[in-house]
Amino acid sequence: FIDNSVRTSRYNPLDFLPKQLLYQFSKIANLYFLFISCLQVVPGWSPTGRFTTIFPLAVFVIFAMCREAWDDVKRHRADGVENNTPVSRLVVEPISDSHQRRRKSHSANIVVPLADGQRQARWETVKSRDLRVGDIILVRKDEMIPADVVVLATTNGNGVCFIETANLDGETNLKQKTAVKASTDRIFADTTLALIQAESPTDNLYGFDGYMELGHSGSGARHPLTPGQLLLRGSTLRNTHHVFAVVVYTGEDTKIRMNATEPRTKSSTVEQTTNSVVISVFVLVLILSGAWTALAAWWDANDRPKHWYISGLQKDDVAAFFSYVVLYNAFVPISLYVTLEVAKVVQILFMNVDVGMYDPVTDTPALARTSSLNEELGQVQYLFSDKTGTLTENKMVFRKLAVCGHPYFHTNPEHPQPPPSAVPENPKMADKPVEDLLRVLANHLMNDGNELQVTVARMTAMASATTDPNQTVILERTFRFFEALALCHAVVPDRSKIDKLPAPQPPQVTDGMIVYQSSSPDEVALSDAAREMGFVLRDRSLNGVSLSIFGSRPADYEVLQTLEFNSTRKRMSVVYRLPDGRIVLLCKGADSVIFERLTQSARAGYERIFQERTVEHLSRFASDGLRTLCYAYREFDEREYAMWSARYQEAATALTGRSKKLDAVAAEVERDLILLGATAIEDKLQEGVPATIDALRRAGVRVWMLTGDKKETAVNIAGTCELVKPYSEVIHIEGSTTGEIARSVERGIARAAEVQKREGGGHVVVVCEGETLLTLETQHEGLLLRFLDFGIRSDGVVCCRFSPAQKALMVGNMFRRSYPSGVTLAIGDGANDIPMIQSAHVGIGITGREGLAAARASDYSIAQFRFLQPLMFVHGRWAYNRVSLFTLATFYKCIGFYGTQALFQPWTGFSGTSLHESWTLALYNILFSSLPVIAVGIFEKDLSRSTLLGAPELYAYGQRSRGFNFVVFYTWVGQALWHAIVALGVPFILF
Repeated sequence: FIDNSVRTSRYNPLDFLPKQLLYQFSKIANLYFLFISCLQVVPGWSPTGRFTTIFPLAVFVIFAMCREAWDDVKRHRADGVENNTPVSRLVVEPISDSHQRRRKSHSANIVVPLADGQRQARWETVKSRDLRVGDIILVRKDEMIPADVVVLATTNGNGVCFIETANLDGETNLKQKTAVKASTDRIFADTTLALIQAESPTDNLYGFDGYMELGHSGSGARHPLTPGQLLLRGSTLRNTHHVFAVVVYTGEDTKIRMNATEPRTKSSTVEQTTNSVVISVFVLVLILSGAWTALAAWWDANDRPKHWYISGLQKDDVAAFFSYVVLYNAFVPISLYVTLEVAKVVQILFMNVDVGMYDPVTDTPALARTSSLNEELGQVQYLFSDKTGTLTENKMVFRKLAVCGHPYFHTNPEHPQPPPSAVPENPKMADKPVEDLLRVLANHLMNDGNELQVTVARMTAMASATTDPNQTVILERTFRFFEALALCHAVVPDRSKIDKLPAPQPPQVTDGMIVYQSSSPDEVALSDAAREMGFVLRDRSLNGVSLSIFGSRPADYEVLQTLEFNSTRKRMSVVYRLPDGRIVLLCKGADSVIFERLTQSARAGYERIFQERTVEHLSRFASDGLRTLCYAYREFDEREYAMWSARYQEAATALTGRSKKLDAVAAEVERDLILLGATAIEDKLQEGVPATIDALRRAGVRVWMLTGDKKETAVNIAGTCELVKPYSEVIHIEGSTTGEIARSVERGIARAAEVQKREGGGHVVVVCEGETLLTLETQHEGLLLRFLDFGIRSDGVVCCRFSPAQKALMVGNMFRRSYPSGVTLAIGDGANDIPMIQSAHVGIGITGREGLAAARASDYSIAQFRFLQPLMFVHGRWAYNRVSLFTLATFYKCIGFYGTQALFQPWTGFSGTSLHESWTLALYNILFSSLPVIAVGIFEKDLSRSTLLGAPELYAYGQRSRGFNFVVFYTWVGQALWHAIVALGVPFILF
């Protein structure tokens, strides 16, 4: 196993110089000028001196190398701090060795003799770099985890600890980790031996497969190790006094280091055009040198004999040709890339301090992480946006629920006004206040002593007096729904505020002080809503949770297994042993996943009615733009659970293919479910989103919304944010086979053509689902390209039920399809948006509630979607105009100045004699003419901020490359040559 040292620095004192020289001269421009410098040192070939090119080239190369060296020195210092961090490591050694070592080091560490009388254990402080796999360490509160470790025991009850992963994924909410119960129970038994078997190091931050065997020679039972026991290097221990842990991955094998890869290098359209221009100018230099060499040969043959005083000074054709190449080499400005980088760095400083992109609510300014794509912000034609957290606030508010076929609305105390609801055709299906349902439920569950009775027997007794034979089912299912709402999640109750109270307080006071922590805002909203409706999650331990219902004494629910959510399953389940001893599986997930797993029971008639009504409610909820989830459950008997648990245990301890095996075993029990109901959560639009999308439309930017939500929700949000207008023609691309999809695409293209022929052009929006894209991707690539062409011609596209991989696929295909005429921009806020962000020409991260992972992986980050207007319309257009003028002006000044050299040649007999003194040539780009063009690249403003924001149509200037293209460039070249003629001709005529 490798040691625990990490290295983010790129060089050491021995390899810095060769690596940097190789890197610097891998750039075409530097290699070109190195070639010119080599020509200049050949005797008789350089009319401008031997060092006029190598000197400025050396200045720029040394400047770039010094900057890289300084950056690497800072990386070395940061590595030193991390590698030398003190860590407490457990040392077990013979008593005599321990005594001698303690005498030599004068250690004050506490030494504990072991039961065998031959060995002692002590904690010693070592440097982080000295840790090895298998070491047992002690991590204290607020300390950073020094390596990837498996937690063995904690000071919290039942092996629970909390960590913050802000350094890994930007999420500041606490995550619960739990030690294996067997290691917690036996951590202090000095005779216990344990074998930990873990998978090979991988870069998956959210996966870990392994197992622990307690006992000699692996003879004990296997206990699975999952991500729930793994503490990652770089995370911080919170709300826990200390933990004991064993190191499993060190140094470069840790997950955070294996994720530390260099992002894909991006270059702007202007930069690519500039490279083409440089090549064309070099070709021009070669053509001009060849022409002047031919004229020199002609002059030598016809005019040289007339000038006896220069006889014998003629050059051969090769020397003459290369002399002209050297003479005209400065047509390509040696300072172009370095001075342009200076200008771009200042441009991003202006972006970072722009108060127009500062969010005072979160105290978040805009942040540019690269300067190479500034001008690309002014040329965007296709914008791909996530929905949740990007267009919306990702601040979830529980709004509605449906249970037993009846819809209810919930009034949130902080957000009292529910969203407008579609009016159902049947008045009996209108939403009712959930408080009415809770009041009825509470009356049936409370006995005369005001004690809660939650058994089926109690509900059956209460329902026996009713005339409705289904009352028992309705009562039980209603109770189970609210129970599932409060239990089916991975939320961690944070009771730190309660612990600070001076004396015990009644539940009416303390319940409202519990802060629910979860990586999912949806789960927090659901848990908050359950608390507001009387089902309060009080505490969570390693083995279970404590739930109080309607203010009753908390009941303990034992957690037997948790089947976690993933993008493949699209659901999560928790297996509980209820207080009355029964075993129940609670499941929640997307309606498409839950409904296909429902039971076909003897009560199929009632079940069918419940299901049909729930489908109708889900459709109405989605039409209101709400995010929906379905809940279901099933019961086990002890024998069935024991048999399934054995299979689950076997899959959980597998080292290969564990994820697939666990999914397969989970699917065995997630069947024959009984539908409980559905929930609907509101995710409000961010401020200014409709106005921003309208401005983007006016600017000619096609907006594509990519989301994992169901179609009805996505289309409704698209309408709310005005991506879909009231007069829009919405075309759905549907089909289960390539033939059906192909016909749907062709009908859509024909319909779009008809609509766009209308007066005013019409407005076409295409809607596509992830399953359709999957069919196109796997079965018909040509049809996928046809669909992309359809999307390009449309005014907007809504893609729903898209996975993160499908988002990246769509953006990547558009990246290639639109090149070179269209620039793509992707914007998102979550870690699942990173592939999409990195696949686009420009990636924008939203510093939202899902953490900083997307922002850190992006090129530019902003706090709100509305800040795209100043970022693109103002800074993007300014940057495009500045970079274009800078590049044109740089070539102009060089061609205008050095063009006089070419025009001067007829007066020198085409001998390659320089018009200017050599050091004037050397310093022209570095000293004499650099500041004017840099000033243009930094400060030029052709239009004011208010004008650009008020007239988004002006953004087309960059989209259509009006500021910099070959026509514009050679117009400037012609102007430069004309000015060179004037500069040389006027003095000749006058003097």
